[in-house]
Amino acid sequence: MSVENEYNSYIKVSPAKLRVLVAKIVNQVAYHGDSLSNLIPDYLKQIGEDQRSLFQALVYGSIRHYFQLHQLTQKKLKKPLRGKETIVESLLIVGLYQILFSRIKEHAAINETVNACEVMKKDWAKGLINAVLRDVLREKEATLEQIQTFDNLPKWLVKRIKKDWPKHKQEIYEQSDKQAPMSLRLEKSLSTQEYLEKLEGLGISAQLGEFCGQALILDKPCDVLDLPYFDEGKVSVQDEAAQLAGQLLPIKDGDHVLDACCAPGGKTLHLLQQANITLTALDQDEKRMQRVYENLERAGLTANCIVADATNTASWFDGKQFDAILLDAPCSATGVIRRHPDIKLLRRESDIDSLGKLQEKIIKALWPLLKPGGFMLYATCSILKRENEQQMNDFLYHNKDAKECELPDGFGITTKICRQLLPNRHDGFYYALLQKK
Repeated sequence: MSVENEYNSYIKVSPAKLRVLVAKIVNQVAYHGDSLSNLIPDYLKQIGEDQRSLFQALVYGSIRHYFQLHQLTQKKLKKPLRGKETIVESLLIVGLYQILFSRIKEHAAINETVNACEVMKKDWAKGLINAVLRDVLREKEATLEQIQTFDNLPKWLVKRIKKDWPKHKQEIYEQSDKQAPMSLRLEKSLSTQEYLEKLEGLGISAQLGEFCGQALILDKPCDVLDLPYFDEGKVSVQDEAAQLAGQLLPIKDGDHVLDACCAPGGKTLHLLQQANITLTALDQDEKRMQRVYENLERAGLTANCIVADATNTASWFDGKQFDAILLDAPCSATGVIRRHPDIKLLRRESDIDSLGKLQEKIIKALWPLLKPGGFMLYATCSILKRENEQQMNDFLYHNKDAKECELPDGFGITTKICRQLLPNRHDGFYYALLQKK
């Protein structure tokens, strides 16, 4: 046991204090634009290991249903809470989530949420919190029906989805409220059937993937340390839609390959396990690149890892063109909202145009680095056409030495340019394969 884990095993915060910590995270995401990935690690250090699963369930649940619960609080409060008092509204949202969506005993949820007011030194709010929560509890079924009529996405995103995917909009809305499944990718030397049986022997149930031969989808999430061969790098946690990248980019032994915008390294690992290649892994975020190093070390693989801006090729490119390039472009991440529900609150409509311009800049910078006859796979975890087929349509129009390659059937929706996957058993992803003439 590490020093940190040993220390955490002795920490125990009260149920009321736990709810205060959850409310603080909700408030920081909603009102200060902080991300869960930045906040949660520091907060986890403040609580015991046996409290972590409840803590994360409350955080992710409250954020996942934030827009519905926020609208509900506005209807229940006589006047909105502003400034420093928004923390009380955040606590109320945590309380409402417990009553309406969790399995926590309702009266325990109310009592501990009210007690949290004392911990926050907001005694004046106890009566308010108690009254609203008990009122909702009395009308629970009617309230659940009511909030189903509320949009649980920002208005701008609802508008975009209606425009881009009119026939699929309802399914996209519903999927955005769900928890994403935990999916595994097995190294190709492992048999999926034998691994399924091994998992079953450990009490872990799973199903075969839909379109990737080495994919398994767990019925329930589990600790990665419980997964056989995970420590050896033969098993990775990776959504099935993301696994397509390693299958769709044509590579062979001896190829010189670039994995651009590679962090956290799941696709990097997959490419290295597909063929005996020389791979350059590039990302400008030094902190996220640490995850790439960890993934490579776990699997005993090596790559030329570079921390640099992909568009500033003069700072890192050595002049040797690549046989293949995987560009996992920075995007709105609207296809992975189930995994990162804070995207609902953090992303702005103005971001989409900015991201589109950045994507265009990166493609333009990397295209000359590709050999004639070489392939570039453009990928995003977005469902918005501005970042996907429109981006590719513009690129092909302005670059006559590029041609679109047809992707295999069996996954996603055929769009004007290549294929789009919408969230379902897998995340939302877009793929376009280009070849330099």
